[in-house]
Amino acid sequence: VVQRVESVGDFLGVPDFLASAPSGGSTIISNMNGPSGTTMYLTFTTGGDVTVPQMLFEAGSNALGVAVQIQNGQFVFYAGFSTSPIALLAPVNTNTFYTILWSIVPNGGGFQIFVGVDEDLLNATLDSLSPASDGPFTDPQLVDSSGYGVGLTNPPSKGVGSIDFIGSGLQLRIWDDTSL
Repeated sequence: VVQRVESVGDFLGVPDFLASAPSGGSTIISNMNGPSGTTMYLTFTTGGDVTVPQMLFEAGSNALGVAVQIQNGQFVFYAGFSTSPIALLAPVNTNTFYTILWSIVPNGGGFQIFVGVDEDLLNATLDSLSPASDGPFTDPQLVDSSGYGVGLTNPPSKGVGSIDFIGSGLQLRIWDDTSL
């Protein structure tokens, strides 16, 4: 058995896309459909209310896109064609620092979601990671348009109607053609 003891941050290297909230637009400089998929990383501190739907990140459209929201005290992940979430992770606490690492490979690959509470997952070693959720992903493509929002909704997007993120320090990093 080969152990992977390098840090997640060292393994991933320099991100292909970086944005802080609130930001969005019609062009995300990222190819989320590479053969090795994509890895997304969010860092943020929640605000005083985690029950109201809030957008952390979304890209693409409501027909074929990705989104991560906070809804009713849980993280809700959307990807691909489905209008249903691919993962629901709880609990989400108020005024807490979180990191989310999400790798997804379209067209027969799969997805893995890692959540750090008061921990920067980029400092963790690869062999210490354990997914909070994982599963198959068979959609042929991940994002069908380049519109995006970090901490805000750039319609049309996946998920339920949401308000802008009400926490602080939200930052997104994306690595193209890279998965864990």
